[in-house]
Amino acid sequence: MAYGKIKADTLVFDNSGSDVDLVVSEIVTAAGVTFTGNVNFDDQVIVKGDSTNGSGALTLNCENNTHGIKIKGPPHSAGANYTLTLPNNTGTNGQVLITNGSGVSSWSTIDLSSKLSLAGGQMTGNITFSGSQTVDGRNLSVDGTKLDGIETAATADQTAAEILTAIKTVDGASSGLDADLLDGQHGAYYTGYVDTAIANLIDSAPATLDTLNELAAALGDDPNFATTVTNSIATKLPLAGGTLTGGLTGTTGTFVGVGELVLSQSTVGQSATLFLGKGGPSKVFSVDESGNLKIGSNIDSAGTTNISLNTTGSATFAGSVKSTNGTGSAFLGATSGTGLAINNSSNATVVELNYDGNATFAGNIDIDGGTSGTSNAAGVSIYKNNSNASYAPLYISQGNTSGNLITGHNAYSGAVTFAVGVNGNATFAGSMTVTGTGQYTGAQRGGITTTAGFGGFTFNFNASNNYQLNLVGASTLNNPTNQVAGQHGVILVTQDGTGGRTLAFGTNWKFPGGTAPTLSTAANSQDLLAYYVPASGTILAQLITDLK
Repeated sequence: MAYGKIKADTLVFDNSGSDVDLVVSEIVTAAGVTFTGNVNFDDQVIVKGDSTNGSGALTLNCENNTHGIKIKGPPHSAGANYTLTLPNNTGTNGQVLITNGSGVSSWSTIDLSSKLSLAGGQMTGNITFSGSQTVDGRNLSVDGTKLDGIETAATADQTAAEILTAIKTVDGASSGLDADLLDGQHGAYYTGYVDTAIANLIDSAPATLDTLNELAAALGDDPNFATTVTNSIATKLPLAGGTLTGGLTGTTGTFVGVGELVLSQSTVGQSATLFLGKGGPSKVFSVDESGNLKIGSNIDSAGTTNISLNTTGSATFAGSVKSTNGTGSAFLGATSGTGLAINNSSNATVVELNYDGNATFAGNIDIDGGTSGTSNAAGVSIYKNNSNASYAPLYISQGNTSGNLITGHNAYSGAVTFAVGVNGNATFAGSMTVTGTGQYTGAQRGGITTTAGFGGFTFNFNASNNYQLNLVGASTLNNPTNQVAGQHGVILVTQDGTGGRTLAFGTNWKFPGGTAPTLSTAANSQDLLAYYVPASGTILAQLITDLK
């Protein structure tokens, strides 16, 4: 009898409120049947197989019906007909399910304590092999036969005397086991072998070193010779350099190549000083670790110091200082009253500066660089190697152009590089750099560089800030040379009487939006290109078109 819900086209039941009993002998459907409630069966349930799905199987799904397991019957070829009966309880932890061979299963605990682990261990009983068996590459049958041939009384710890007694028992107690007779070699064979070995050991050593006693004597009979040598070398200064713990004494020292002579003093409160002298305690030259230099006599014993140079740049001389170049000489502190004296080749003093501030010149001081009776008269010229003041590189005029300052090659009458007039005007032949703050109370004007034509134009930004470009054909404004950060100016671009001239730009020119502008095309039209150089290689520009 089955209890459940069955969907049918017609269901007949009474109204007594009792359950409806429905006897189903078999449910056959191709699409399968789904039960949403419990299904009870009084008799056996048969899950049939077929040729497509194989043996009958019972599937147990999870609660979401997304996966499950199957209990499937054996194949037809097994011809199996048996019943599996499950145990009466769930067993205990670690037990396994076993069968009695008739389909009745039960829980059982397997004892592995009497089994040998695959990892190895110690057997407590014998191992019996049937037939020819191999263990670790050894044939136990063959090797076992060999072991059986070993005398039963043999042990692993037999002494040499025991082995000798065993051999004599076989060879005869009176044999004596003559080693020479055993290996077939005796007498001269061994003496020759030993002689050859000793000769190879000596290896043609000199007669005074061909015995161990002589070698030991050569090493000072020191059994720790290697340690003694190592300790001795440790007290030497390496060729690569190092630190001396004592004084360095010698007659000559030579330093070749690029290197340093470094003196240092590790004791607090003392300084390292280099002294030079001729024997004894007196030294004539010293340099201390602060860089102070002294030259004198007995300076290592607070003697006289004739010359002293310190790290502040000061120099002290106990006597005079003389400088000579072959045509004359100069003395500093020549006498008690003279601070500086300059002598000619005859050793006569021509210039003398005294401590009282007076100066004496044996020759003339030329402050008249002009020509008498001209507008340049009574000027001051500075010139060299020429008695003609007309070649002076610096000239200050007097007279009709009083106060003019002129510099340049042959400033008196030639090229002028810089000039300042009494009217305040200054002229520079080159560029002028102002490193401080400049203030101009008058108007400042930049020159205009004008060019005309067509094709490629490459401006030299050293020439001007402002330019005028008159176009007569299609042209390109190339990247200027000598671009310097901070330069700015304008370029006036004009069309000729025909108009329609175009202008392209080099890669250094940068415009709003990254697009080069288009010129006004009317005849004689004017456009103004303002520019600024933030860095060499970049020119920021803006075109103002059609100026009228």
